[in-house]
Amino acid sequence: MWKMESPPTWREWLGELISNPQERQRITRVVGVHPITLVRWATSKSTPHREYLRPLLDAVAPIPGSQTFLESFQQEFPHHLAESGAEYDSQQEISSAFYAQVIATYTSSLPILRASTICTLILQQMLDHLDSSRLGMKIVVARCVPPQPEQKVRSLRAIVGRGTPPWESHLEDHIHFLGAESQAGHAICSGHASIIGSHVVKMQQFPAHYSTYEESSMVYPLMLAGRIAGCLCLSSTQQHYFNEPRLDLIRLYGELLMLAFELDSFYELEQIELGIMPPGFRQQRYLASFQQSVVQHMLQAARNHEILSRPQAEKLAWWEIEDALLRLAFKQGEEENTDESA
Repeated sequence: MWKMESPPTWREWLGELISNPQERQRITRVVGVHPITLVRWATSKSTPHREYLRPLLDAVAPIPGSQTFLESFQQEFPHHLAESGAEYDSQQEISSAFYAQVIATYTSSLPILRASTICTLILQQMLDHLDSSRLGMKIVVARCVPPQPEQKVRSLRAIVGRGTPPWESHLEDHIHFLGAESQAGHAICSGHASIIGSHVVKMQQFPAHYSTYEESSMVYPLMLAGRIAGCLCLSSTQQHYFNEPRLDLIRLYGELLMLAFELDSFYELEQIELGIMPPGFRQQRYLASFQQSVVQHMLQAARNHEILSRPQAEKLAWWEIEDALLRLAFKQGEEENTDESA
């Protein structure tokens, strides 16, 4: 393999590996960097940041003869490697103490508060775990809007969100509906996680849902036995942030989030037929009418001598907003088509 008397350096070893397109793609995926970054490392034009040391070793370790790579690597990074290794290993699992905390919260929370309490607890822990260096991340839970009678699920609604700077810590003021036009909608309809490594790609694929400061994004469907309740939506200020190790962690947190949803909140893929929703800024005036709509429904029920609980009134109000937003998006689509044909 090598036409030299002295053992190859880790950079030379890496350069030989990534000359194979399949290996280059695999290592890129595991480490969570752009292919060009691997080339720069191999040609000594740049040096891996601390957070990539352990993932790079993990990517190379299964390859026969990798001991040569490891020895050279350890010579260049003797101290940083040990530190990153300890940090990396600690990030690969959720602590048993946190599992116990979630279970205790589930058993002690009132049913009406259980979903929001568990979601908030888990999102905050995810931020501490996945963005311990506070580089910038936001995480939002979106759930399927219960379908109206004789209809399928037509939209998702973000219900709770948390972030680290430059985003706000509480994102409830930015809650809105999502449809087939969004990355979340794409992940829900496919039943698979959706990962985008740069804002350039996000702008190309989902232009109406690009968030300021967002460099990479990921959506993970919340599924139970093939049925979907919603999804986790994550954004980072760092490009290609959601590598395989972080995906594994997000999957574990997603499994914990199942406790926030009742069984009737999960829907078969065949029951989901998302419509198109307008951009978030166009939704705000409709969302602002939510509380007033809830009160009106309860007052109307009282005048009719009917019993209508607060959750039932909220469901009716959300349905009204969903209908209005779907009509708005349809109208905008027709207007755009008219302008193009004019």
